[in-house]
Amino acid sequence: MAYNGTVEQVLEQKWIASWTAATEAWFDYRRTGLPALQAGPAAKRGVLPVRFYYAQNELMLNAENALDAVNGLEVTGYSQADANNSAWSKQWLVQGTGKPW
Repeated sequence: MAYNGTVEQVLEQKWIASWTAATEAWFDYRRTGLPALQAGPAAKRGVLPVRFYYAQNELMLNAENALDAVNGLEVTGYSQADANNSAWSKQWLVQGTGKPW
């Protein structure tokens, strides 16, 4: 693929190059929305998650703060059984924005 001078192409190549640094690739995607990823045909939900969920050890070791954070999440139509602590529940930054979906 020849370089076409777009930010989209640069970020797509960075995403590909970050395959061994999954967290960096994830946060680059969350920060920029690039590359334009989509949920695959075998995905349980039709959209990508918007956040990491709080792990059980975090909920136990830091119960007061973690529960405050979980209760502040916005439940969406894609949230799962544990709706508040779902990877598809929106954190404060994107609540009410219609982003990312």
